[in-house]
Amino acid sequence: MNLLVTRGAPIGAALPGEMTCDGVRACYTLERAGVQIPEGTYQVVLYNSPHFGREMPLLLNVPGRTFIELHTGNVPGASDGCIIVGQVQDPSTGELFNSTPAFLALFQAIEGAVEHEGCTITVQQGTAS
Repeated sequence: MNLLVTRGAPIGAALPGEMTCDGVRACYTLERAGVQIPEGTYQVVLYNSPHFGREMPLLLNVPGRTFIELHTGNVPGASDGCIIVGQVQDPSTGELFNSTPAFLALFQAIEGAVEHEGCTITVQQGTAS
């Protein structure tokens, strides 16, 4: 399975974007501008996150970074380099809403992919629609 995050223009500290899963729109994304990970393609695995107390998607081999996860959140301050997801995004602030349902659906897809064909995520700059 291939995830693609296409980042939009920063809005203050917010770096909004959209995620597709094998070419199908999956959710909106939010990162904190200034600490976002480099553009590139990363393998996604599952690991037991001590912060969240559960299995979480983890991006491997991010240059200069460790423990970069996909997780829930609503505002840029909820991320220290990780990618947060939501079903709805405020276009004026980048703030995310309905983060937990978006994450749970994404996690289910990632979990199945990790067990079978594997999962990657590509992060790129572009114009999110």
